[in-house]
Amino acid sequence: MTYLVTTTTEEAVVALVRARAPEARHRPLGVRSLAGHVDYRQVNPVDMQGRPVRGCGAYLVNTRTQTVVRTDLDCAAFDFAEAKRRGVLC
Repeated sequence: MTYLVTTTTEEAVVALVRARAPEARHRPLGVRSLAGHVDYRQVNPVDMQGRPVRGCGAYLVNTRTQTVVRTDLDCAAFDFAEAKRRGVLC
């Protein structure tokens, strides 16, 4: 699967990650929506073909509250309910 930035919302999400995560400022980034989580986007460092780079972690962005959370986990397996219960996500 390739991650391509195609909408204004995705451009805003990438800009937010670049502003809040200094380590991501000079990397190519791609965005995708998370199924079942309307307010969240997953941002990954990508290679020149738009494929996510393995082992680089990901960022979860809440577009409603503009919260950025960095994770080393696969976002598809991220437990949103547990993170909300612990107060990590809004």
